[in-house]
Amino acid sequence: MFTFFITTEKKKEKIKFDLLRHEAEALDDLLSQTSAWEREVSPGVNVVPTPSGKAFTLKYTFNKKNDFTPTEPFSAENVGFGLSYALPIIVAALSSSENSLILVENPEAHLHPRGQSQLAKLLALAAQSGVQIIIETHSEHIINGC
Repeated sequence: MFTFFITTEKKKEKIKFDLLRHEAEALDDLLSQTSAWEREVSPGVNVVPTPSGKAFTLKYTFNKKNDFTPTEPFSAENVGFGLSYALPIIVAALSSSENSLILVENPEAHLHPRGQSQLAKLLALAAQSGVQIIIETHSEHIINGC
């Protein structure tokens, strides 16, 4: 639930560390940067928090290659589990501040090797920014970053 709160209530806040800015995204707000890092897990994906009464739901749209119009929104239940699993890790890193502590268990779950490496890159950049990160992993792609 923390992830949904952050991506809806804090989505326009700027991320605190320039090191965490994804090079492919010009905007530095939390939601834009979250989508940019999620694209490392699944190319073309957009994170779309959608209000639903007093609550909200998380949807994903996709941009096809060479197409600027995204697909119709998909619910989180209808996309690969890796997207939903990686999202709170990405949001935690991007919304962190200096001396924050992030505990991550098996960040590699449901991700292909490239996605694992890119997630490790984001966590390493957060650590370089002063965030304390403890990771439990079985993935050489997380440990070695390749």
